[in-house]
Amino acid sequence: MRALEANRGGSVGAEPDPERSELKKVVNPSGKRRAVKTSVEEGIGNAAVACRALELARSSYYRTNRESEEKRLIRKEAVELSHEHPRYGYRRITALLKRGGFVVNAKRVARVRREKRFMLSKKQRRTKRLVSCHIQRFGYNRVRRCK
Repeated sequence: MRALEANRGGSVGAEPDPERSELKKVVNPSGKRRAVKTSVEEGIGNAAVACRALELARSSYYRTNRESEEKRLIRKEAVELSHEHPRYGYRRITALLKRGGFVVNAKRVARVRREKRFMLSKKQRRTKRLVSCHIQRFGYNRVRRCK
C-alpha cells in the first residue's frame, strides 16, 4: 500500500526511464487527431493504421470544423463590439448586432462574452447624503426637533 502511495498509482518498483519522452498523454480526440496527422506527415504510417493504433475512428480523424463562417463572423463582431463598448451588456451588444444585419440570439452573445471573460462588474453607486431635516423622509416630529 505504501509503495503505491509513494509511486502515485504507477507500477510498483518501476524505475523512471530516461529514454521516455516528457510529452503529455493523448487522451481527447483533438489530441489524437494531431498525433495521427504528425505520424502521417512524418511517414510513419498511413492514417488508417495510426487511427487504429490510437483507437480513434477514421471518421473522427477526417471530420472538419463544424463552425460555419457566419458563426465565426458573429463571434468576431460580438468580441469587437464588446471591446469598443466595455460597459455594454450582452443584450445591448445583441441589439447592436441585430442593427448591423446579423441574425443572432442573445444566448449566443452571452456565451461568447462569458467565454472571452467580458463580464461586467456592477457600477458602484454614489452614496446620497443624509439630510437630517427633511420632512418627507423622517416625518414631522423629527423636523420640529431640528429647528
